[in-house]
Amino acid sequence: MENISTAAICNGGKRLRPLLILAMFRALNGQNEENAYKAATALELIHTASLIHDDIMDNSDIRRGAKTAFAEHGLSPALLAGDYLFVEGYGLASLLPNTVVDSVVISLKRLGEGQLTEEMANNTNYDFETYQQIITDKTAYLFWGSCRIGTILADTTQEWIEKMSDAGMALGIAFQYVDDILDIVGNSKITGKPIGTDFIMGKLTLPYFKYIETHGPLPKDKTIENFNKILPKLSAPELLDQSRVLAAEYTEKAVTIFRELPNKDIRNFLITLCEEMLTRIH
Repeated sequence: MENISTAAICNGGKRLRPLLILAMFRALNGQNEENAYKAATALELIHTASLIHDDIMDNSDIRRGAKTAFAEHGLSPALLAGDYLFVEGYGLASLLPNTVVDSVVISLKRLGEGQLTEEMANNTNYDFETYQQIITDKTAYLFWGSCRIGTILADTTQEWIEKMSDAGMALGIAFQYVDDILDIVGNSKITGKPIGTDFIMGKLTLPYFKYIETHGPLPKDKTIENFNKILPKLSAPELLDQSRVLAAEYTEKAVTIFRELPNKDIRNFLITLCEEMLTRIH
């Protein structure tokens, strides 16, 4: 069990959620570093658990260029490994102040709701609003939780907590937009998955909604051949730029709030992180 879980944790990743916890904590002059590291570790364990379960539900073989726990070990071991990491993460978080635990619970609840919404949705009721709700719940709420928890642990005002929570939410939505755009224009050696993966799996994401608005329905058969047929239109600047604009708008919302942070070094680091995220889709 631990070997499966450890492999999933060590399989790369940007560690953005723990990074945001520590960045908020230090930017606002937090003092109890032990708690900040506990929180950062807890969120990363929970995030990794959610990825293991996501791979099971998506029947995914590859993540970050390596075999998923599901592909390597099968359904039951992967499911139990994900459960194990959830328990470990929440157990660690339970040692922290109640306000932190509350934020973890909210993030986990919304993560589960987003996953359930995605699983229950079908092509007849899956519109852009549904997609937006899913990415808010599944992705953005862990960013929201990371920024909120780091700020809470810095022992600052409620005003700062709400501001940084809003920044995390905006950054999380922008992050998912970028990830979805990379399914069209990404380098598989960097992203760890081939382009067109969302199309093959039948996932409607931001670029595909823009395609439908302009060119009509997507091909019914979700094959790599059909993806390659629509790729020239999907990746055309006049279409893809619409998605890039939305990603940039949400990123700017986060950047505007981050500019208020008093610590110059961390403020600049976070702004640079946001800017570099956008460069991946240009």
